[in-house]
Amino acid sequence: MRGPKLEHLKKIEILKKIVKRCNSMGGTRLAVVCSRCGCINGMVKKKQMKIVHDRARVADSADCSLEECRLAISHTKANMTLPLNLDPKRVYELLKNMYDEDCELLYPNDRPEKLMFTSIIVPPTSIRPSVFVDGGTQRLTGRICKRRLHTI
Repeated sequence: MRGPKLEHLKKIEILKKIVKRCNSMGGTRLAVVCSRCGCINGMVKKKQMKIVHDRARVADSADCSLEECRLAISHTKANMTLPLNLDPKRVYELLKNMYDEDCELLYPNDRPEKLMFTSIIVPPTSIRPSVFVDGGTQRLTGRICKRRLHTI
């Protein structure tokens, strides 16, 4: 991906192979331990109103300390796995901590954390359009601002 003489179509072909390999690793439904940082990389699932990182199924080659922890809490309910919720702040930190070499494999034009919205431009109240709705009881600007705040 770094080669300046590498053609665009060849880079896209390499990217497709990378995505195919990553999907096949995810298809095993086993979590993989990262060779660089030692974190557990599990399945990322889209739930109703959140994105969840399921690290419950760990490969056998993982550290045995996790198995010791499971044995320590074996008296609790079986299959009591709490997946990690991925909130926007956590995702931003994960993307920010990516190595440049890994970013090149994704073939983006820029760093992946720059693809997330971190701020939204809102015009000042003096120039915002205000429209009365519901017979003049509510103003539309208040609704728009509340929706933007809810989105953030």
